[in-house]
Amino acid sequence: MSIGRALKVQPGEGRIAAWTVALCFLVMAGQAIGMSGVTGLFLERVGTEALPRAYLLQGGGAFAFMLVLAAMLGRVEQRRAFLVMAGMLAVVVSAERVVLVAGPTWIYWALWLTVAIAVMSTLASRSYGRYDWTSTAIAASAGSSPPVAA
Repeated sequence: MSIGRALKVQPGEGRIAAWTVALCFLVMAGQAIGMSGVTGLFLERVGTEALPRAYLLQGGGAFAFMLVLAAMLGRVEQRRAFLVMAGMLAVVVSAERVVLVAGPTWIYWALWLTVAIAVMSTLASRSYGRYDWTSTAIAASAGSSPPVAA
């Protein structure tokens, strides 16, 4: 039995399915590497004594993110909302990288919060709707309609 048949990939969907799997793998691998790096930097530069405050900040940030996401999904099409979230996350991470070179202590707190929000946005994109932003982006670049989850 082929992998495509086991995953119920229809004829003509193989290329989009392969690109979607590859992009999802890269996103998840990047997230895992980023989380490990941020945790290491945070513990090295800020210290373990800051963890209780960091976890409180993380919870508050996740709560605020979910409120913003719920409000945004009520007003904007889901595909657009998740694409905008991915773009905003890329901009924030790039800006944090630039600031990280200067080495202020507050950037490690911002990185910690960004990781929490990145994880929440990934989970939300998988559970909030029928569209996955990776499939949508790949399908749009290929000139076809995105696959719809069952």
